[in-house]
Amino acid sequence: MIITKLLKSRRAVLEIDYGNLHLVRPCFELWRSFKNSYGEHKVHDIEDFTYYTVGTKRAFWRFLLLSDELAKGINLDIYDSVQTTLFWLTDGVHYLGSCSLRHNLNERLLTYGGHLGYSVRPSCWGNGLGTVQLQLLMDEARKIGLQTARLTCYETNKASRRVMEKNGAVKVDSVVNIVDGKNKPTLIYEIIL
Repeated sequence: MIITKLLKSRRAVLEIDYGNLHLVRPCFELWRSFKNSYGEHKVHDIEDFTYYTVGTKRAFWRFLLLSDELAKGINLDIYDSVQTTLFWLTDGVHYLGSCSLRHNLNERLLTYGGHLGYSVRPSCWGNGLGTVQLQLLMDEARKIGLQTARLTCYETNKASRRVMEKNGAVKVDSVVNIVDGKNKPTLIYEIIL
C-alpha cells in the first residue's frame, strides 16, 4: 500500500510517496524540484542555511562535479572541506531535503557541523521526514565504517533536536560558535551507530 500525503508549498502541492523514501546522490533528474525549493527557503528567511544555488543547468553541472569531488576526497583544500558525501532525500519524484555525510572531522566540524548534517525543504516540515532522513543517513555512515557520529544544531533549533533525540542521539556538550560575527549557542550530540 502506498502512503501519500499532500504537502502544500507556495507554488504547488507535493504528493509524497512515504513508502518510497530513500537517499540518492544529487542528480539531474531532481534538479527542477531542487531548484523549486529555493523560494521556500527565502520565504522562511532561513538563517545560516548552506544551500547550493544552482539556478541554471550550467551551475548545476558544476555542483554535480563538486559533489563527486567531495565524495572522492578530491580538491578538498579548494572547497575548504573534508571528504563529504552529499545526498538528497527523495520519494523518487520530489527533492525533499539535503544531507551530508562527513567521513571525518576537522577542528571546526567538531563543534559546528559534525559528521551528519540534514535539512528538509520547508514545505515538508513537521511531517517526520527529518527523522527518516537521519535514519537513512545513519545507514550510510555505517557503510563507511563510522561507529559513532557527531551532530550539532543551534540551541534554538528545537525541531532538529527532536529529530536527533528520536534517532538515539545524546547531548554531550554545548558551545558558543561565532557565525557571521554573532554568538550562536550550539548543542553537540553523538549517536552510536
